[in-house]
Amino acid sequence: MTSPATSHLGRLIDEYLRRHSASIGGLADRIGISRQALRQWRVGEIRSLPTQQNLKSAAVQIGCSYEQILDAALHDAGYLDGDHATAADSTPRTAGAAFIHNVIVAEGFSGREDSRVHEWARGPGIWTVAHRGYSGYRRLDLWAYPDEAAALKAAARLGIECGLDEDQAAVDAYARHDYRAVLNRHRETAPEWQILTVELTYFVGDNDELVATSAGVDPYTSLDYRTPGDTDAASGEDRWGTRAADDEELALMENGDEYSEIVELISSRQATLIANAADEIAAAIRSDADTLGSGPVTPVNSSQLDVLATLPSVTFGQSRLWRYQLAAAADRLAADTRLWGAPIPRCTGEEMVLRLVLRRAQAAARPRQVRRGSWDELSEVLFQDHDVLTLYDLPPEATESLAGGVNLHPLRWFSEFTLPFPMPERPISPA
Repeated sequence: MTSPATSHLGRLIDEYLRRHSASIGGLADRIGISRQALRQWRVGEIRSLPTQQNLKSAAVQIGCSYEQILDAALHDAGYLDGDHATAADSTPRTAGAAFIHNVIVAEGFSGREDSRVHEWARGPGIWTVAHRGYSGYRRLDLWAYPDEAAALKAAARLGIECGLDEDQAAVDAYARHDYRAVLNRHRETAPEWQILTVELTYFVGDNDELVATSAGVDPYTSLDYRTPGDTDAASGEDRWGTRAADDEELALMENGDEYSEIVELISSRQATLIANAADEIAAAIRSDADTLGSGPVTPVNSSQLDVLATLPSVTFGQSRLWRYQLAAAADRLAADTRLWGAPIPRCTGEEMVLRLVLRRAQAAARPRQVRRGSWDELSEVLFQDHDVLTLYDLPPEATESLAGGVNLHPLRWFSEFTLPFPMPERPISPA
């Protein structure tokens, strides 16, 4: 006689076996996993989330929704509170799963320029509002919402209720439901220590690793290598899920005089050096992050690091997730350079990374390969200002009270700022 299930997944499995008089072996075969793996699911012996493919297959075979299966697996793996009711209970509940989305948690690009590949990993993520300075204390609060739209609306409302009602531009933006504009006004007017932002927050396991349910590698082709047959006329997406630049975007690039001038300053060889250097910086940051784990940068371990020890000391205690976000910033700059010809930083993290990228690209250039003085010219036109460099001269505790500073605290390094000229939208990552 089979012993009763002792997990949330197990209860779903047992209910299916009871209804259909089925065997564990037969169900495992239909799902596409081993019998031992299904027995581990049943008794709660899973140390990490099963892959998305296996969970989806289980949902189809068992006859329940993917949200129910994911909710149960998250409980069994320890990512949701086991004391709450779950989708595996007699009264199905999907409220918790409704907040959790299967999103890209890590991605990168590698390979040669004419044969790029896009590597990605997907996992659970939750849309959150992060705020500090709105609860009467200087603590950082994190609120969860079922989707980005709800989080943006809640953040904008909080801003209006706590001071932005005196800013006419913010009030007008809120009235027309332009919640991003409200948050932009907060960033432009609030003191540096105050935080109000909407972020997609990922799950991190006990080993400080990002929780990933699936991973893959896709071809990545820039506009230069696409052919007419690569793009679907109805959706505007190519066969890899990347949206090609539409007529409006191309017109923006052609009519954006300042941006066009910057692109013209960068030779094709220089662009290749920059893109390759950005790839190297991204890989080095991830390697440093893996070396450190959840630990800080210290005088003892700094000699083992390539990039993270060269950053301002205010970043030394940031999380592993923050470090992976910095690596993703380098990935974006590499992709921008290959796609359009120039890496324009759109947040403080990208500004800091681009300075490292330019330094490495210049060091990699052979004599007479790039015109003398061109690197200095790029440093002048690619950056709006050099505020981020002041972090090297300030003690960590001074960054939150830096007069006139914008997005300089590491927690705000990945919030996009307003550019002084129009830029094309970045392609959507493959699903």
